Amino acid sequence: MTNTESPEASSATSRAIAILEWVAQAQGPVAVAELVRQLQLPKPSAHRICGSLEQMGLLRREPAGNGLLVGHRLLTLSLNAAMNFADRGSRRAILRSLMEETGETCTLTVPDGDELVVLERVESPLPLTVQLRPGSRAPLHCTASGKLFLGMLPPTQRRKILDSLPLQPCTDRTITEVSRLSAHLDLVRKNGYATDDEEFAVGLRALAVPVFGKRRRVIAGLSINAPAARLNVEDAIDRVPLLRRAAERIARTILGD
Repeated sequence: MTNTESPEASSATSRAIAILEWVAQAQGPVAVAELVRQLQLPKPSAHRICGSLEQMGLLRREPAGNGLLVGHRLLTLSLNAAMNFADRGSRRAILRSLMEETGETCTLTVPDGDELVVLERVESPLPLTVQLRPGSRAPLHCTASGKLFLGMLPPTQRRKILDSLPLQPCTDRTITEVSRLSAHLDLVRKNGYATDDEEFAVGLRALAVPVFGKRRRVIAGLSINAPAARLNVEDAIDRVPLLRRAAERIARTILGD
């Protein structure tokens, strides 16, 4: 089959891929000037390509400066690729085992913009008030996994996201004031887990722990979800060690360790 792509388009595509690779492997924010120097790119082309990658959500600007960081869309894309490449059967087996240990529905999620996305879910045979299938989306600010993702962010980055989030109430327990939510997220970061006490849906509780990737980056959230009548917050916290062990096993299926 004949390749009809123009040399200009091919060059722009190659440069965009090189920029994404460079930013993804960097230890911190990358300035466009560094990309120009390291990748030997024309300055106008580098600015144009980076601008396009930002618009697509593949890159983002750091909150406190002009450096470029990996965007939420690229993070989701890379994790989805890892998920599909990894042993999905083993991952689902881990979730099923955790469901059997806890008796409750277990869910694996990733952040995407101002929402979280369900990647995998193993339902408990016991009744649950909310059904979420893979691909379903939910808010960050009132779900256990969403608050976990926010809480584990550096404070400056977290504050910028909180200022832009539509903190709409899902129930009368939803925290909608930035100051209160920020203080709550400080505890999430300190504890290493997050809870949802009927904040997303009336009658539903959840607890989430992080799945860590390389350099302790949070790549996913693992949660248990149950009706409030069947699970109180204290009992959910007692199950944190079970969830953390399962999260470590899931990380190995993704990272290939």
